Amino acid sequence: MLNKYKRGLSNGFVQLLQNGRVFEVPVSRIFQKLSVQELVRIPKSEYPDGALIGETFIHFGLPVHDGNPTEFAVLPRIIKNGYFRKNGEEQLPILSFDNVWIAKKTQNIESISYNLLTNKYFKNAIGGCSDESELKKLILSRYRKTLPDLTDEELLSQGVSVRRIKLLKRITFSY
Repeated sequence: MLNKYKRGLSNGFVQLLQNGRVFEVPVSRIFQKLSVQELVRIPKSEYPDGALIGETFIHFGLPVHDGNPTEFAVLPRIIKNGYFRKNGEEQLPILSFDNVWIAKKTQNIESISYNLLTNKYFKNAIGGCSDESELKKLILSRYRKTLPDLTDEELLSQGVSVRRIKLLKRITFSY
């Protein structure tokens, strides 16, 4: 399965909320300062705030075929959703890097069909889904907002990405 649209960090910047103000920050600066290679953006309502160092979680998203295997990621909170339209119009989400997790990716599946996911993938899933049906609802609730031009069928037909992440430490990134 291939991505049916470009999205994400293609412009090299993120919008960062800090002290009540929004700044546009180069992703490369965040990666360099935090010694990570990836952002795994998590909706504020799903964030594993009560988790402990060493816990492992599963993060599901739409497929991402970037060809760059990464080991470490920062998990910023999505404070306000952005969107990407078929005509190329994009509004970046507003992210918070205040007291967020740095994690090690221990497994990465770029794309898999929903029906191939076994029960092991639903243990400690960010967003709390426990089966294929709940996962589809979770994916639709996230991506209807960010990809408003796609139908539910178009979103779900892409399959899903799976990241198994181990929480390492909390950080705050200041710009």
